[in-house]
Amino acid sequence: MKIDLHIHTTGFSYCGKLSATQIVDFYKQAGYDAIVITNHFNSISKQWFLEHGGTDYHKSYFDTIRQAAEFGTFARDNDILFYQAHPFRNRMTVVPPEQR
Repeated sequence: MKIDLHIHTTGFSYCGKLSATQIVDFYKQAGYDAIVITNHFNSISKQWFLEHGGTDYHKSYFDTIRQAAEFGTFARDNDILFYQAHPFRNRMTVVPPEQR
């Protein structure tokens, strides 16, 4: 099984070079079975986001998280492993899955 466990995308991570769609296509063509996108969420990324035309960093970031949650439902329903690489941030708490 071929997996890359640490990838950043453009849009949120200043070090990302490709969009999430481009990354998925690239890794699929390269024969990977799985990837883990580990975008940054910090003040450096926020500054980069705003300097590159973004207007509402937090809204955009959390919209992306909501999309990931929707994919998580799809993944669970189709026996696909979906893993949040950095699930705990400052002031976050663990919530049992049945309370989601």
